[in-house]
Amino acid sequence: MKLRPLLRAYGLRTLLLICILLIGSIYLITDLVTGGDTSLLPLRIIPLLLGLALTIYSIQSTVIRSLQNEIKKIEAENKILEIKSHAIDTLESHDAITGLPNYVFQNDRISAAVLRVKRNGGHLAIYRVRLGAATSNTLGSEEISDRQVIVQKARHIQSVLMDNNSVLHIGQTDFLIIAESIADLGDILLIHKQLEAALRTPVAMDDGSIATVLNNTAIAVYPFDGEDSTSLLESAENNLKSGLALSSISKSRLDASRPQRRDSATR
Repeated sequence: MKLRPLLRAYGLRTLLLICILLIGSIYLITDLVTGGDTSLLPLRIIPLLLGLALTIYSIQSTVIRSLQNEIKKIEAENKILEIKSHAIDTLESHDAITGLPNYVFQNDRISAAVLRVKRNGGHLAIYRVRLGAATSNTLGSEEISDRQVIVQKARHIQSVLMDNNSVLHIGQTDFLIIAESIADLGDILLIHKQLEAALRTPVAMDDGSIATVLNNTAIAVYPFDGEDSTSLLESAENNLKSGLALSSISKSRLDASRPQRRDSATR
């Protein structure tokens, strides 16, 4: 029999107590069988009982420590699995190039924004941005595919948005911006102008060249273009395909709000 597994399982102290108990038991049984001096039996039995109690306590402590170690090991493994699971979820729901959220939960994000606007008031606008060809001062015009251009454009978009706005990278050249808590309808067009200006910002490439990127931006406004995520996304996509910044409904509502803003400014 190998002693190392036993030592690892029970510990040296417990094994020594067991050995002492075995030796004491052998002496006790020998005295009983051979008819030795029975007056010494209590002196032999009491240490054996104490040793037995210590052995039981030692085994119990060893088992408890072993269980505690196993629990800690399982907790550590669960923590690692939780971190890995979170990393996988992040990879699935975030874009690898920009680190921005991707299209996976875009409907959920828009639905949550709609609920917040219903509860808190204000306006909500969905901006669809599609980047076009990149024009370089050294290579001329070409289809945008450079990772650096995508990352820089994502930063340009984020630079003009407030904290309560969400930017999603939903395709190679497509971005989705969810702008909520807009106090004034006119701010929708103001954000649009700021986005257009940011998107026109040239990109300094690693090779020293300067690239400018064409873009097309369309807007869907809640509740004029839809009252749920699906209708708002469809309206923004239709406007983008038609080359329109706004639908006719939203445009008329925004135009109608302008005289009111001028009147309030003069008063």
